[in-house]
Amino acid sequence: YWTSLDSSLPMKLAGVEVPAGYYFLTLEQRDAKTFILALHDAAAVKKLKMDAYVADRLKGGIEVPLTHSTHDDVVVETLSIQLRIKPADQDHGTFDIEFGTHLLTAEATVALPK
Repeated sequence: YWTSLDSSLPMKLAGVEVPAGYYFLTLEQRDAKTFILALHDAAAVKKLKMDAYVADRLKGGIEVPLTHSTHDDVVVETLSIQLRIKPADQDHGTFDIEFGTHLLTAEATVALPK
């Protein structure tokens, strides 16, 4: 099934506006240094009757550039996707994807209600 993101709050990932909503996620490596996380409206994807097996055929969505780095001494055995908010700020942190020796990250800001 699709890897998804469900948020009741709007946020910015790597400076890109992400409205509150339910998204299916795709990840693309466009070249040696460019990684793009795309967030696709889940309801629209369901109308297309597309399964995650053919995710490479899905185009568009909200595109978020990710920064790539590697762990030299750690191997992450299970794919991990986390929104890590700094406790002192409560609305700033990072959106991280980890697998193997790879870390893909984007600065994250959550729009908290007043």
